[in-house]
Amino acid sequence: MSDRKRQKADYSKYDKYRINSDAAKDKKNSVTRILFAIIILVLVLAIGSQVYKAHQLKKENAQIESQLKEAKEENEALQQEKKDLTTREYIEKIAREKLGLFYKDEIVLEEE
Repeated sequence: MSDRKRQKADYSKYDKYRINSDAAKDKKNSVTRILFAIIILVLVLAIGSQVYKAHQLKKENAQIESQLKEAKEENEALQQEKKDLTTREYIEKIAREKLGLFYKDEIVLEEE
């Protein structure tokens, strides 16, 4: 065999290995890309889940704050009513309106 043919035969032998090596690299790159895509997908889902939970907690917090505000307002109204219940004027008013009581020297006018 001539030297040229022998060199061609030698290169063709190495080309075969090079082709197999390129195919293996392509396969490895494909697997790497798929794994990378899966990792990104998992991260996006995890972050999305956390964002959704945070949104739900903010919503729940707003509802609780609203209930707290209403409870404080009701508490203030009850505290004021409690103060009113102990005043002389309130006691006299209830005695007149509900119990029909009055002072001895008072003149009572009744509506017909």
